[in-house]
Amino acid sequence: MRQYLVILIVVLFSLSGYSQPKNLNLTIQAGVAIPAFDFAAKNLDNGSFALTGFTGSIAANVILHKNWGAFIQSGLNLSPIDVGDLGYEKKQEDPFLLDVYVRSDPFKVIDLLAGPVYNLKLLDNLNLLAKTGAGVFFSSTPYQLFKTEYFQMGPPYFEVTSSKDISFAYGGGASLIYDIAPCYQIGISGFIMHSQGHFDFYRGNTIWTSIRNITLINFSGGIIIKLR
Repeated sequence: MRQYLVILIVVLFSLSGYSQPKNLNLTIQAGVAIPAFDFAAKNLDNGSFALTGFTGSIAANVILHKNWGAFIQSGLNLSPIDVGDLGYEKKQEDPFLLDVYVRSDPFKVIDLLAGPVYNLKLLDNLNLLAKTGAGVFFSSTPYQLFKTEYFQMGPPYFEVTSSKDISFAYGGGASLIYDIAPCYQIGISGFIMHSQGHFDFYRGNTIWTSIRNITLINFSGGIIIKLR
């Protein structure tokens, strides 16, 4: 992920060289990632059983003309899985399954987005920064282990290995930014992102593709460093 960040920051510096920007900022923030819609749904057909988890990101923002500019960001989003409801749904699906214990890694998404920003000055030391962008999700489904108890004969356990996908993503949000020093600011932000992942799994000698909608609503707080 670091190589993508370096490339994107270099691009912004290049743009700033041509456009004589008013400022160039680096934002480092962390907060909560809240799954929404199908991503949070608790059904085996379309849901992912995702729970509220962690998000951390780094972004660069540059103002190019008046209040308009551009941003790039990359972040890590980890969503735990509701193993209780997942196990319950597995039992409902299989009438011979008496009990099941589920262990699961989190669902992991690395986002890489870029797009325009608009900076609105609200007060002397307070700004509102709105942005919308597009890019890609690097997604990994969780590794899961199911320990089972069957009414008759059945496997004592089975596992679902992780699958990876790169998919188109888009999103938008806003940040409230407060000046605390000439070179530093603090901010709080909300950002919603969406993508649709296609994850391949092996069943015997065949490949089965699971399509999952991934929607995250992130709320973060962080520090903004003024680079120029």
